[in-house]
Formats: sequence, C-alpha cells, structure tokens
Amino acid sequence: MMKNFKLLTVALMTLAMFVPAHADELTVFEGTDVSENVPIRSYYYDTQDHKVQTILPESEFLSIVGASITSMKFYIADAAGNQMNGGKLAVSIGQTALNSFPSFDPSFSSEELTQVAEITMTPGGTEVVIDFDEPWVYEGGNIMIQTTVVETGNYPHVFFLGQQTSVLNAVYGKGVIGATGFYPMTTFTYTGGVEDLASVAPAEINFGELYPEEQAVEAITVKNIGKNAFTPVFSGIQAPFSIEDATEVASGETKTFNVTFAPTALGEYNQTLTIDCGAAGQFEVALSGAQIEVPTVVVVADGNALNSYLPVYSYYYDTPTSRAQMIYPDEMLASLDGKKISTVTFHSNGPIDFGGGKLQLSFKEVEQVGFTGYTLVTDLTTVATLVPAKGDADLTFVLDEPYEYNGGNLLIECLMLQQGSYGNVKFIGVNTDYYPSLYYYGSSSSDVDHFLPKASFSYVNEDTPEPQHLRGDVNGDERVSIADVTALIDYLLGVAPEIDPAAADCSLDNKVSIADVTALIDYLLYKSWD
Repeated sequence: MMKNFKLLTVALMTLAMFVPAHADELTVFEGTDVSENVPIRSYYYDTQDHKVQTILPESEFLSIVGASITSMKFYIADAAGNQMNGGKLAVSIGQTALNSFPSFDPSFSSEELTQVAEITMTPGGTEVVIDFDEPWVYEGGNIMIQTTVVETGNYPHVFFLGQQTSVLNAVYGKGVIGATGFYPMTTFTYTGGVEDLASVAPAEINFGELYPEEQAVEAITVKNIGKNAFTPVFSGIQAPFSIEDATEVASGETKTFNVTFAPTALGEYNQTLTIDCGAAGQFEVALSGAQIEVPTVVVVADGNALNSYLPVYSYYYDTPTSRAQMIYPDEMLASLDGKKISTVTFHSNGPIDFGGGKLQLSFKEVEQVGFTGYTLVTDLTTVATLVPAKGDADLTFVLDEPYEYNGGNLLIECLMLQQGSYGNVKFIGVNTDYYPSLYYYGSSSSDVDHFLPKASFSYVNEDTPEPQHLRGDVNGDERVSIADVTALIDYLLGVAPEIDPAAADCSLDNKVSIADVTALIDYLLYKSWD
C-alpha cells in the first residue's frame, strides 16, 4: 500500500509539471469604429509583401509586464462581409519607442520584430485568432504589431472593429504608403503579469478662480490595472476641498471620483489629496483654487449701432485668417487706468449663430486713434483664445493672465486661428466720425470702418483679503498632520514661538490652548472637525 501511495504521489507531481499555468485575457480598444486598413488591409490581400504596422500604447499593458503572450485576436464587424480566403499572413510583434508615424512622411519602422505566427484566412466569422508558435514575453513599452502578406489570397473589403484616434499610429502599403489613426480591438491571451497595480490621473487639479457662493467639481480617475481588487482610501484634504466616498475598483475597472472645491472666503487654497490603493500603490493629487471678488465691469462704446463685420466678420467665419483690429481711445478707457483686465466681452444683438473654430485676442497700446489705410498693426501681445459656441449671447474672452492697462489708446485684435461654421450675427456698438477699425476677410480683402464694437472690460479688485487660514496647519506646510500636533505642543511649551495663531485655533475659541491640541488630535483620528 505504501509503495502504491508513493507511486501515485510521484505521478501527480509529474503530471503537475505539465499542466499549463492559468491563462488570462486582456482586451484593449473595444469600440464600434471600423477600418479596412488596420490591422489587416483586406483589399490588398492579393498583393505580395503588402504589410501593416500598428502601434499600441504601453498604457494599456501595464498589468501584463513580464507576462507571456500566447495568442491574440482581432474582431471583424460583419461575418457576412468577411470573405478573405486563402493565402498566408505572417504576424510579427515587438516593442517600440515610437508613439506614432510622421504626419507627412509615413514610412515603415525598422524595428526588430518577432514573427509569432503564420495564418491562413478563412471566410465567415467575426474573429481572427492568431495562436503564437512560441509564447512572446512582454517586457514593457509600446507594442508594434505587423501583418505581412507572404502568400496572396483574394481581396474583399473587410472591416475590423476598434477605435479611431487622431494619432497616426498605423502605416500600411507596398510602394505607395499611407498612414491612419486606428486602434484595432484586440484580445491578448497570456500567463503571468502584475497582481497589484493602479494608476491615478490627473496628478494635479486647478479649479481656477471662483466668485463667492460658487463651487467647482472635477473628477479624478482611478484605474486598476492589476489582478486584485482594491478600495482606495482618500486622505489629506479638508474644507474647502472634499471628495466623494470611495468604492471598490475591480481588476481592469476604471472609476471616477468627484472632488469638490467650495470656498467660503476670499483667497488662494492649496492642498494635497492622498490616494492609498494598498498594494497597488499610493498617489498624490495637488489641488489648488481661489475665491475672488466679483470683478468690476467697465462698459465702453455702448450704443445702438449694428455691424456685421466687427469684431468678427461672422459671414466669413469659415474662411481662415480673417481678422479685425479696433482702437479704443484712452479717454474711453480712463476708468481702467492701472487696472488688470481679466475678461473682455463683445455684445451681439442676438444669439451667436456661428461656432467652432478658434479666435485669438491680442492687445497693444498705440499712439494712433484710427486707420487711414489698410495697414495692420503688428507685434501684439496675445492675451486669450476662444472657441465660440452657437447660442451664446456674447463673445467673452477670459484672459490667460490679467493684462495691466496703463493708459493710452488700446488696440484690440480678433484673429481667426481656425475656421468654423459661418453665420450672420450683428454686433452692437457706436458709429464714429473717423475710422477706428480695420478688418480683413479671407486672406487679402480688407476695409476700414467707422464702427467701434461695444466692449465690457472686467477687472478684479486689487484689495483682495489675505487667504483664509487652513485650520490645523500649525507649522504652515499647507497640510494637516501629526507634525502640526508636535508644533502646537512645542508652542504651548514655549519651545516653538513661531506659529500661525489663526490656524492653531482648532477649537475656534479665539485663543491657543491645550483645547486646540485635543481638537486637532480628534480631527486626525476621525477626519472631521465636528
């Protein structure tokens, strides 16, 4: 009996040596977009040595670094349309540092690729399964897949499923070469890979400047690219920042969590959100934002005259490089002297009926008050860009940075960087007895006009109060931690006299005492000031 048991044990151990490891699957770029050129160019399946190279970004494969890929699968949109037949197709794979192919000179990469299979196409079905001759170990980086016709077959139009992209990630042909942006939907079968791995984006969020009683919400994305599920733990932030409750993120799942910025006092705010995904990693997201006073508005050229050409010739909004230059005299802008302009709005007599494209706003303080010919002013300072939306009441440019106006005639240029759809809206303003405006439509036609569009200039009050103190940030490192407890105790003992008393008043009793130590410790334990 003992002898038979030993023989059985040896047999089972021997059998286990030949049982393959459990195989997993990873499917990338699931979508309903189609391409007849990528990853196989079916219409040229009758052309010897015709090939296609496709680059897939490494961001999709972080969970399988170190894994052995044993097969892959492409997907066809319509089984009835799959009439590729006969011939042979060599399939190769490799890692590449390329992200795309050149826009105007697409050419085949000289990467060293490994041929992993040679397949014969058969008609019908919605899948092209490629079983590798030998497992291919993925060591990281972008993946390049190449298909080459080594024995010709027939040439129907077959469409593969995937996702369109603006990146020219695929090149195809023989002799005449073309490029396109398409990620084929692909399933990889593999063994091994990473058990615990996550990614978080973005690394920082700037909520911008909000007016009192406003709040803003932005999302962070947590992606589980490992095999084990996790529930992220959020910490490190307090009012005016907050984040919704965390939930479990399963393997392969991507979840978004909303972060809210709701300031209750004027000032700038900076905090760091910590996202602990356990064994999958710990991440930090820098949060920033500000509350500002409602800007003061100065309105100029406020009249009832109408004009279709200025500040935008909307009927030629589908014609690139159209532009207008308008000179607002210094006496009209006297109340803006020394102010920092934050927005400029041009007013129409109805909803904006043109859209898309992109407009660029530029400033220059000039001596001239009008135009006597058709010569454009040069060397302007670009201050803002805008993509107009149909239906908006006005054109409002939010300046990239405040522009300090120090007197003088202010020339404003509105230049079309990208064309959009045309309209026929009229803008409100005043007519003058001289020519303060010049406009070009198309690339050469031009004219001067005695019209000056109504414009509203906003500027922020410079007497903004100091930022609100971060409650509990005793040591001034813009976060609340156990280090603040130490700093507060040192202060009470007379060891560290330099602290921020307003931030140290954790109990909100308008003094710094041992009660603040208790309140601060309670906050660190329970993540609440209540």
